[in-house]
Amino acid sequence: QSSQILDLGAGSGRDSIFFLNAGHGVTALDLYKHPIWKDLLIQWPGLLDFKKQSFQKWKSNQLFDAVFDNGCFHHQHSADYKDYLLKLRGVLKPFGIFALCVFAKEDQQNLKIQIRKTDDGRLCRYFSETELKELLNFYGFEFLESQFVYRKRLKQNYLVAITRRLQ
Repeated sequence: QSSQILDLGAGSGRDSIFFLNAGHGVTALDLYKHPIWKDLLIQWPGLLDFKKQSFQKWKSNQLFDAVFDNGCFHHQHSADYKDYLLKLRGVLKPFGIFALCVFAKEDQQNLKIQIRKTDDGRLCRYFSETELKELLNFYGFEFLESQFVYRKRLKQNYLVAITRRLQ
C-alpha cells in the first residue's frame, strides 16, 4: 500500500508528479484548473485526483500520510491560521508528515512582520523560522527541520519546514 499525499496549491502538478514517481498516491488541490491536469489524470489512472477547490472549503473524510503545502499558507490572513492548521491537522494521520513552504527573508534577525498584496489581491506573508516553529508547535505539530530555498523563478526565498502531526 502506497502512502497517500495531499498536495495543496498543486498548480500544474509538478510536485504531484514527483510524489507519483516516488510511488505515492496524490490528491491535489488548487484554486485554478490547469489544462495539463487532463493529461496527467490519463497518465496516472487511479493514483492521482485533482480538485479545483480551496482547502478551506474542501470536504473529505480521507486521512493522509503526508500533506505538502507549497505556498498556500502564506496567502492566509492571520485570523484564518487557526482554522487552516486545525483542518490540516484533521486530514493528517497521527505522526503524519506536514511539509510547508512559505515566503521568508534571508535576514531573519531583522525580519519585521511583512505582508503585501499582489496585483490579484492575494496576501503575501513573510515568516521567520522562529515564528513559524512556534505557530506550528502551538497547533500540534512537531518541528523536525527547516531549510531556506531560493526560488529563482520567483526571485525570493522560501522557508521549507518539515513537521509531523503529534498524536
